[in-house]
Amino acid sequence: MPDHVNAVLRAATPQDIEKLLELLTPPAEAGLILPRSRDELHKSIHCFTVAELDNRLVGCVARRDFGNGLVEIRSLVVDSAWQ
Repeated sequence: MPDHVNAVLRAATPQDIEKLLELLTPPAEAGLILPRSRDELHKSIHCFTVAELDNRLVGCVARRDFGNGLVEIRSLVVDSAWQ
């Protein structure tokens, strides 16, 4: 892996859902994160930020804002090739 990598961070879109499922499923099956269904991703896609390298999704994170300055980080995953 190169010493310096420029990933693009952007808001996730509904077109990312299948790629998000591919990224999220292995760590969920390993018990490292909570599983997310396709339906749940559709409902919460606005909470996700994704990282792309060469048009390939290599990471994601979701945040849930509870208000009063309390924010939960959820579904933080980086493709194992880029960890």
